[in-house]
Order: sequence, then structure tokens, then C-alpha cells
Amino acid sequence: MPPSATGRVSRSSSRSKPKPCSTRPGLGTISLEETRVYASFEPGREMKFKGWLHNFLDKQPGIRVFAVERHWKKHTIHCGACRSDFSVCPSCKADLGRAAEKTVDSRIVTDMLSLAWEGAYDVALMLSSDRDFLPAVDKLQSKNHKVVNATWRCHGHELAKVCWASFELDSVIQKLKRWVRRMTNALDPWPPQPAHQPAHTI
Repeated sequence: MPPSATGRVSRSSSRSKPKPCSTRPGLGTISLEETRVYASFEPGREMKFKGWLHNFLDKQPGIRVFAVERHWKKHTIHCGACRSDFSVCPSCKADLGRAAEKTVDSRIVTDMLSLAWEGAYDVALMLSSDRDFLPAVDKLQSKNHKVVNATWRCHGHELAKVCWASFELDSVIQKLKRWVRRMTNALDPWPPQPAHQPAHTI
């Protein structure tokens, strides 16, 4: 799945010397403490994506990557039109299946709640469109921790609506891609695209 990210923002910290990143009425000067990237990959099919996560992204200052494997399993597909079940592709006879993972979202929620409990941040910046995070965001904000949502245009309206603030990434993504291409000096697309297309986008 394409990676999801959360950023920890606080007003002060004794562990590091963060750079000021924004000023907004009601918050004062805030500083980016850390960016956490959560992703999953399918062994054998997405090793280039795994390599980009661990060999490039995880080595950047202030960035931590948490990546888990997705394990492929056979899966029967039911056709609602003809009411038939298929375990192989009718055309090429390849086995049908999917690479499922259920740990990325729970890891994000666990980290956001535990870091808030430790007092590690005042504001969390969450890059996701997944409505499954709504209960966690509600809980955090009920305890005076603010969550800012970064998402894509026409996606994730429910999450953006609940968060304290939100903004769309569409206007800045090309600048981010150019920056990463310069940093990696690579001709391949950024980041290497996972082999499957998820139902939602962290």
C-alpha cells in the first residue's frame, strides 16, 4: 500500500533542536519533531518499494519508517452477475488471491495514542484519507491534542472534517516529487509504485 505518514509537532522539546515550521494564531510557533512513515509491501513483488523505504527514506533526517510484509493468499472471487465463484482467472488460469495486511492502521493508531499519552506532541499531522482513523482522532482531540489532516482532493472528506484542520496535497506533490528525484538521482518514478492498487490511500 502507498505509505501513510504522521508528523509530530510540538512547542518545545529537550530531546532535539527542531526547526520552526509554522506559525498559526492560537498555536504560537510550532516545530516539526519527527515524521513517521507507515507502509506495507509484498515480498518478491515489491522489493524495489521496500528498498526505497529502507535504503533512502528511512535514512533521511527526522524520518522513521515502519514497514511490514503483506502475505499473499488464495482468495475466491464471487461474481454477483452470474452468481459463480472463481478461484482461478477464467482467461489466463492464474490463481486468484490477495496480499492482505491488518497491522499498519493499528500501528498508526497505537503510536498516535501512546505518544500523546507520553506528552511527546501537541499537534499530529496525518497524511491519510482513511475513515478508520476517525475514532482515534476523536479521542485525541477530546484530550486537547490537535490533528491536522493532509489528503488528496476529492478523497477523505470525513477524516478531514473531523480533524482540527486540513489541507490538500495536490498543489505541492509535484514539488515533492522533483525534490526526491534530485535527492535520489534516479530516473524511476517516485516513489516506486506498489504492485497492487489499494482500496484507500496513508
